[in-house]
Amino acid sequence: MKLERSRSIFIVSLIVLFASSFQAKGQCSIALTSTTGTDTQTLCINTAITNITFSTTAGATDATITGLPNGVSGAWASDVVTISGSPIESGIFNYTITPTGGACNGTNTANGTITVTADNTVGAAPSTPTLCINTPLTDITHATTLATGIGAATGL
Repeated sequence: MKLERSRSIFIVSLIVLFASSFQAKGQCSIALTSTTGTDTQTLCINTAITNITFSTTAGATDATITGLPNGVSGAWASDVVTISGSPIESGIFNYTITPTGGACNGTNTANGTITVTADNTVGAAPSTPTLCINTPLTDITHATTLATGIGAATGL
């Protein structure tokens, strides 16, 4: 009777050990851990983004990160995905993070958007007139790109 009881306890112990270490495929998850809203950013070209972090679970061993602008990169380490850098191209970049390995089967992803605006530019003045006192100045026009207005002139 004692041997039978020991064998039963051993079998139950094996079942509990197996059940506690088993993870079904597809139980992987990913969640934003940086400040809310950091996963969607708008900034100027050559400006550092606010770092974006996500946590992964279920034994992920890496993550695939696609859709980032040049100059921005993503890396996975110890169940944390970190996206950082300074974009060197303008546009709207929809990125996707997919945890891989462990119980991850590619069905759980995280998405975000990084919108990078180009620098505003202004062209050279078409002329640099020399005026006599009490002579009216004709308008000097500058061509701009992406500018929505110009401030008041100073030092006149």
